[in-house]
Amino acid sequence: MAIVVNNPRNTQVTTYGEFLKEQERRLTRIFRQNQVKNKGIASSDLPEREDCYYIGLQYSPQDHQRIHLLSQEIAARVPAYVYQPQDLHVTLANGYITPGGFTTDNEIIRKLGEIVESLADRPAPRMVYPGLLFNETTTIMPAYADRAFFDLAHTIHTKAKEEGLELNFPWGAHMSISRFTTQRSPEELTDLFSFIEQAEPIGEVTANRVSFGVAERRVILREYGYMRFSA
Repeated sequence: MAIVVNNPRNTQVTTYGEFLKEQERRLTRIFRQNQVKNKGIASSDLPEREDCYYIGLQYSPQDHQRIHLLSQEIAARVPAYVYQPQDLHVTLANGYITPGGFTTDNEIIRKLGEIVESLADRPAPRMVYPGLLFNETTTIMPAYADRAFFDLAHTIHTKAKEEGLELNFPWGAHMSISRFTTQRSPEELTDLFSFIEQAEPIGEVTANRVSFGVAERRVILREYGYMRFSA
């Protein structure tokens, strides 16, 4: 079995309203943009090797390409990790975070596959992405998610518990799109600040599929399977 480094840090909330409140609380606490404008950015603490299992929500190839271009635009202004289209996702669940020496447990993969397969009749969640947020290490697209997103995550975690899996519940419906790799002072970030403030929002998108597998360094997806929404 994979080593559980931490017990799940994000526990399952019971209502959609609680989910929205927790998301707002985390965004307010974690993404203090004025602090970055005063102190600058730092190198992301992205681990050299730290893998985990994941279940993730994904959009159409066209939507992913648009988001990938945003990641590229950020990296053109400051040194940053660029998310490739195939790795972009909204986390529905992750767990068994293991630093170094990760060995895939086929039994966990089988259970994740069965959970994802059971979601085939679920409605596709819709999100609205109104813009970008950043802190000292990361840029994200915060989202307003509909009830279908919460219901999907809640079902996944209920089924995971039934299978004896310990997974993190998502604290929000955001998507990470960039991680800074070099320290920069506020004076060196004028172009970045301007781009983030003026970037055209992705707007409303509808989920296309749910995939599962292993997230290498928690950002590069090694997909083992997926379920595509019928509508």
